[in-house]
Amino acid sequence: MQDYSKEQEEILIQAIQLNANQKAFEELMKRHSNLLFQIIHRIVQEREESMDILQNVWIKIWEKRKSFLKDSSFYTWAYRIAKNESLNFLNSARNRKNKVDISFIKGSQQTSISSYTQDEIQNHLFKAMDLLPEKQGLVFQLKYFEEKKYSEIAVLLKLNEGTLKAHYFHAVKKIEDYLKNQLNYFE
Repeated sequence: MQDYSKEQEEILIQAIQLNANQKAFEELMKRHSNLLFQIIHRIVQEREESMDILQNVWIKIWEKRKSFLKDSSFYTWAYRIAKNESLNFLNSARNRKNKVDISFIKGSQQTSISSYTQDEIQNHLFKAMDLLPEKQGLVFQLKYFEEKKYSEIAVLLKLNEGTLKAHYFHAVKKIEDYLKNQLNYFE
């Protein structure tokens, strides 16, 4: 992903919000489609469905363009829409094929969760992620699902690596606590 200035992006967003400028919208699509596709594909695990969901995400972004508030970045807002659309697809289609690896959690006992399906584990993981503060959730998503390096996330979110490591650590701890309560499989 190219590094675009915040000012350039704000100009595009303003053109979209105030004038429904199609060219500005197309530019935003060029800038963010690859990363949004990666997020969707990590959740859905199927290329064609991911492409369809990406189209739905852009439609939803267009429809809700006036509700975008500039207190967060456009990417954060678009990421949330992409994640929600992906989860809606999984829930409505009952087409969950993503295998969730929860070995990142200290003390997880795979044998004691054999009574849970991958769907149940995945649902609990996504519910735990929804409870995270926005930045922690985004850092966890990018590090865990996108397998990005801290240096890449630092550029993307304009945060230093120490802050990102703290966000990831706290996200894992909160997810661990949530899963411990919900699945009761830790010793």
